[in-house]
Amino acid sequence: MTPHSILRSAILTLLIASTASARGVYSAASVLDSLSWSVVDTGVNVATDSHALGNDAFVGLGGWTVKQPWANTWVASLDSAKLRSLGVRYLYSVRGPLQDDYSGREIATMSLARNLIALVKSDTNCRRIIIAAHSSGAYVAHALFQDLYDGASIDSTGVTWGKIIYFCLDGGIGAGGTGVPITQQIAERLAHIYGVYAFDPGNAMSSPNKAEMVDLGAMFGQQSSSLEISARGCGCSGAWCVHETLINQHPYNPTTFDLKNDYGNINATHPVTTTYLEVITGIGDLSPGPRHPERFHLEQNYPNPFNGQTRICFQLSTASGVSLKVFDLLGREAATLIQEKKPAGIWAVPFDAAELPSGVYFFQLLAGSQLATGKMILIR
Repeated sequence: MTPHSILRSAILTLLIASTASARGVYSAASVLDSLSWSVVDTGVNVATDSHALGNDAFVGLGGWTVKQPWANTWVASLDSAKLRSLGVRYLYSVRGPLQDDYSGREIATMSLARNLIALVKSDTNCRRIIIAAHSSGAYVAHALFQDLYDGASIDSTGVTWGKIIYFCLDGGIGAGGTGVPITQQIAERLAHIYGVYAFDPGNAMSSPNKAEMVDLGAMFGQQSSSLEISARGCGCSGAWCVHETLINQHPYNPTTFDLKNDYGNINATHPVTTTYLEVITGIGDLSPGPRHPERFHLEQNYPNPFNGQTRICFQLSTASGVSLKVFDLLGREAATLIQEKKPAGIWAVPFDAAELPSGVYFFQLLAGSQLATGKMILIR
């Protein structure tokens, strides 16, 4: 069969199974309404997702001056888009520090540390704790790790050892006496450390802390690695806007950050970024370490349905010539998103459908002899 005949067959199959895609509809408002946030202590909120597929935990730490409601919206959006399917039930939201180096130490990280230990002890099915800290929120995360593992640590018996997967989202590493560092002892207690930065190939611009994230990735041998996230199509013209693409795929201010909106006004036009979480497997494989794609896989686009802009993620286990195209309901080609050779890895490709009418569309990924098709819905 030719790719076109396979596409026509896939369209019929996907139309028959269309009700399944409705379960993946993203609505930031509905997610916020369904979660009930409680105060753990100063700067820390917690909520439980009763619809999660597992019993793992997530801690999201906002960047400098991010207010609690904005951080709550970010974590709730991550939950809807990705965390729930990864088996995350317990959600912690941490507001941003008041100083960019977190010199005030005003957030109750010790209470959060005790809460996490109590959670793991009480729920033996909580086998992973995913922590994502953006910008200066990294120093708050590192203070949490100090409470858990350094000096007069409270987890000396190893209740959480090997359970925490840490994503430092273009943050700091505490070098040169600025901010809070990660020590060797902390690194040995964590499952893995990712230094994450964003790069926009459209204007060859990286997020401001790329160098530190590369350094962090090389700092602790097999315990750490760096991770580049594509920000293609983000609309940024300034590095601090690219910095925000690790929170919001399409930041509100193209030249710098707009924390209130980038965190607190996540929606279909400005969707939450989840790409870095693709290195984590679902609940079927709970190995917490670094993961490289072992298979060819095409993800459901997100958000879906969408209004104007969406993003398509896929995995390649080996280098291959790649074609990613969009077709309308009649099988006519509507857009070519990729037509080039790609190395093995996890890829996220933005799709701007501003010139297309509302309706059902199909996206087809061809990599060598492997083919996959997905369905998406454009709503104006």
